[in-house]
Amino acid sequence: MSVKNKQIINSEDEIVDLVRGLTFFGTGGGGKPEDGIRALKECIYENLEISWVCPNDIPSDSWACVVFGMGSIAPSKIINESPFGPVQRKIDLPMVEAVKELEAFSGVKVEVIVPFELGGSNTPRAMSAGYHLGAKVPDGDLCGRAVPELTQTLAALRNIPVLPVVIVDNWGNVIILKDASNFSTIEGIGKALSVISKSSDPSATCAHAAHLVRFGELRSSIVKKSISRSMELGKTIRETREKGEDPIKAVCISTGGRLLFRGNVVEKKWKNKKGYMEGSMKIVGVKEFQSRNFSIWFKNENHMAWEDAKPVCMSPDIISVVSEKEGEPITNTLVAEGQGVCVIGVPNILYRNQKGIEVLGPSHFGFSEEYIPFE
Repeated sequence: MSVKNKQIINSEDEIVDLVRGLTFFGTGGGGKPEDGIRALKECIYENLEISWVCPNDIPSDSWACVVFGMGSIAPSKIINESPFGPVQRKIDLPMVEAVKELEAFSGVKVEVIVPFELGGSNTPRAMSAGYHLGAKVPDGDLCGRAVPELTQTLAALRNIPVLPVVIVDNWGNVIILKDASNFSTIEGIGKALSVISKSSDPSATCAHAAHLVRFGELRSSIVKKSISRSMELGKTIRETREKGEDPIKAVCISTGGRLLFRGNVVEKKWKNKKGYMEGSMKIVGVKEFQSRNFSIWFKNENHMAWEDAKPVCMSPDIISVVSEKEGEPITNTLVAEGQGVCVIGVPNILYRNQKGIEVLGPSHFGFSEEYIPFE
């Protein structure tokens, strides 16, 4: 439901639609969608309004911060005891506590919570934190997709102050980072702490609260309407399936993207590397892609795609894997050998500039290919 420039959802079906769309734009990363669905359903149970507003309607002098979880999305066995000692959950909503710690440290009241990125878990849990804190959530995020590194947001590209950063996890660890040499150092510290937080339970949250600035300073770095766009995409996929029509075609029309490949996953290799899930998958073509091969390289999110060894799509453009029959987005945590999938590419216009390609293009990830817009 839309009220002027405010959109409100109040049903579990709408929550699932929203998270489905967010998962697609998570490009294989962005966290587990089931976690995002759970976070927003709990808001309904607690009678909290799930809504987002047009960024232009938020007063420029409002204090805002960006909230996000950090760490590898790799599946792993829960061992209940980390190499750093026994652990017991003490904090259920670490993103909320991170903001409260940031408020206490800085002496200001946060009025706006901005999602760091789009993703099935990272966006809904940031939104949930906003609702629990009584803060506004704008219709937008800092990337228009999911990214693996703090240095890759539009706010980072525009040098919006990130410090101080507060980090809180489920185990009660609280860290306030007051100063650091650069963005990359902050990213490295956060990822190192996420390894500790997730060492006993990969589902644990290493929550960050950062970019504490007046909203007017952050507004130009927000990808506007990205949440409502995700909502519309998720709804489109569901309604298309219900009509018995082709969800893959519907996704391409809705996003302005195109089908890159259709086939079966025959190999998936990955490893946990310095707080990231890094790996690749191979897909053998079916139907119109019969006798062709496709491969994807990911670092949490999908960043490089080749057909028969020729690059066909690369970050900063969006590479999303969905189930072949239902068009349901699949994260790299859950992609499995034997699955029938489609790969869809979507242009990411906001990053098609020198800085955007430097931080999110092929060379940043160690590839020699020159960035070429996939279309």
